[in-house]
Amino acid sequence: MLRSMRVKGLYMKSNFRNYFLMFVLLLISAPVFAADNDAALWKNANQLYVQKSYDSAARIYETLLKTNEGNAQLHYNTGNAYFRSNKIGLAVLHYEKAARLDPSNKEISDNLLLARSKVQDNMQETNPIFFVAWWNALNHAINVDMWAIVTLIIFLAVLSLLYFARMKKGSFSNAGRWISLCVAIFLLCGTMTWISYNEFAHPGKAVVITTNAVFLQTPQSNGKVIGSLPEGLVIEILKKQDGFYNVALQNGKSGWIAATEIGEV
Repeated sequence: MLRSMRVKGLYMKSNFRNYFLMFVLLLISAPVFAADNDAALWKNANQLYVQKSYDSAARIYETLLKTNEGNAQLHYNTGNAYFRSNKIGLAVLHYEKAARLDPSNKEISDNLLLARSKVQDNMQETNPIFFVAWWNALNHAINVDMWAIVTLIIFLAVLSLLYFARMKKGSFSNAGRWISLCVAIFLLCGTMTWISYNEFAHPGKAVVITTNAVFLQTPQSNGKVIGSLPEGLVIEILKKQDGFYNVALQNGKSGWIAATEIGEV
């Protein structure tokens, strides 16, 4: 009796060990299977795009985006598929997302400009004054990660100069001007990093993804209609309320639009 109980116990322990090992192997292999599946979907979507099956390619790209939202290349390809399908609103939306993730990519910025040129926008925009345009260009020259790296490098340069000046006391006056310059650059880069991060984390932009979206005076479906907004128009989000967005246009006008008619960048 004791022997059979012992054997049974050993058998159960062996099974438990096997199940545990199987569980660990599944945990380890799950990301590999997911990566292989994503790679297969990516290849399939690209093949469909080459075959000019743009709607089918876009659907697969959208599936991949559910687990790869931070992939600029994937947003770029999705935008291309929608652009070829003549869905300008969705094309602009994904180009905007790609540009937010990789602002220095010329192909993305060029395609974004091309898509936005197709928007039938009859609302007159106000052009920013030259130094605002220059500041925006500087801010979007590189992404937030690169701004952080540049800031760190400048900070290390300041520390190195301070150490050098301390070790050679007589040369502090000579190093002082370089320290001042590096500190000024450090403050500028730190400011750009902070601004870039805030824009990345809270973009506050949206794109109209439907044709002639209704622009309302109040957040109500039966509210007074101000006008209509063209598909692909980029707007600024002010706040959300009851399934509506309070938005501002680039010409300064503001109003409400249903959440179903826009996509957040």
